Amino acid sequence: MRKLSSCKCNSFGKVRMIMDHKNKDHAERTEDVLFCIIVAGIIIFVGGLGILHVLDLEWIAQGAPCFIYSLTGWYCPGCGGTRAVKALLCGRLFDSICYHPAVPYLAVWTIIFLCWQSLHYLSKGRIRGFKYRSWHLWATVLLFFLNFIIKNAAQLMG
Repeated sequence: MRKLSSCKCNSFGKVRMIMDHKNKDHAERTEDVLFCIIVAGIIIFVGGLGILHVLDLEWIAQGAPCFIYSLTGWYCPGCGGTRAVKALLCGRLFDSICYHPAVPYLAVWTIIFLCWQSLHYLSKGRIRGFKYRSWHLWATVLLFFLNFIIKNAAQLMG
């Protein structure tokens, strides 16, 4: 960490340098937490698939009907997500996009994030890691919303 006494600038510049350093540390910690959560999620997901395969519980993997759809007759923003994951795991990208466009989008960003963060850790910081931006979240929310609108509009039109 730099000493502030060696910096020849006004007090506002010193405060700004401290704030920038704190924001950088916070961003790196956030990305570290995201990395750990994603890796843990993948381990749990793969473990769950293994348990389903070993115990031959394929009927669970078929998925339960959507509670909102069965109650109201309207598709929820998440409807089609399970089918999209299954299609993506089977290599049917177009089907996955049709079932729920957020699933392949999130899969691509997860792979990119994991690769960049792994390179960042393996290079001990020499390669800059992937930086989270708020537009990633908003793009995902938009895909969920569009999925909801398009599926229900198609249902209303017949």
